[in-house]
Formats: sequence, structure tokens, C-alpha cells
Amino acid sequence: MNEMLIGALKNLFENKQTIKTIIEKVKDEKVILWNYHYPVREDLFKIRKTFKTKNQYTLGYVGSLNPEKGLDILLKSLQSLKKFRLKIIGGNEKQISRFKLLAKNHHLENRIIFTGFLPQGKIANALKEVDILVAPFKRTQTTIPLKIYEYLATGIPIVASNIPAVKIVGKEFLFYFEPQSV
Repeated sequence: MNEMLIGALKNLFENKQTIKTIIEKVKDEKVILWNYHYPVREDLFKIRKTFKTKNQYTLGYVGSLNPEKGLDILLKSLQSLKKFRLKIIGGNEKQISRFKLLAKNHHLENRIIFTGFLPQGKIANALKEVDILVAPFKRTQTTIPLKIYEYLATGIPIVASNIPAVKIVGKEFLFYFEPQSV
């Protein structure tokens, strides 16, 4: 999964027209898609309207830090992605401590921001600096992840595991990579 995630992120930046196309499609279908399936907070809509070339990009993850979420692989992948840093929104103190240790062991502590749990009303503001959202689920994820609905509502490009539960929701709006089998 490590190489697949790295490849997906690199491909994302080689094809900026694809990013613009996906953002336009999501923007046009957003109200129908998300209000029908799952009510998403209004403040998440249209956080990111344009995608800009930068020296460093910020990957974002929002949610629990449970093992099936694949964050360990995401952190390890960050070693090969020199133009990226990672912002993790969520998790309890014990989970964050575990990931801080993992980050330190891989010399990534200066490239990862841990916010911990944030109230819903503060998440939109915390995502304003995020360029790409990541959903690195492991193959054990079998239920439809509501995270994908919320990610899509932001208009921020998304890189996610190519698993059936994610593809049901993400369809052609996401960039996919093959997840690690547990």
C-alpha cells in the first residue's frame, strides 16, 4: 500500500486538469449527492475552490485513529513524499501518543500536525490549509465510511483506498490506490 499511496499522490500532482474536473463535478452534484444520503454540515461545503501549485502540500485526515483506518501506512508513506506534510484531526490522547512515537521513529515529527479531537464547528476552519484529504482504509473496512461524504462536501481532492465500501460513495470523484491487506 505504501508504494500505491505514494504513486496515487504523485499522479494527482502530474494531472492538475483531472483535479479541476473532479472539483467541478463534485461542485455541480454536491447538494443532490450528500443531502440525499447523509446530511453534511453547511460549513464544510466549498472549503477549497481552487488548487494551487506550492512548494509544500498539506495532506489531511479527519476521524478516529483506529488501526483499520490505515494511518500507520500513511505516516510511513510520508517519508517518501518530501513535498508533503500531514494534518491529523481527531483521536484521543493515547492514540495521538502512539502516532507521535511512530512519527518520531520515522523522523517525521516536524511534518505532522496533530490537532486531536475538534468539535464539529471547528473542523471546517482546520481544513482550510489542507490541499488533499486522504482516506487510507485497510481492506477490513466493509461498511460505507461516512468520512467520504464529508470529504466530498469540502471540494478538496481526495485520495482513498480502492475498496468497495469507498467506491460506492466516491465513484469517479476520488483518486484511488490499492490498500494493504491486513
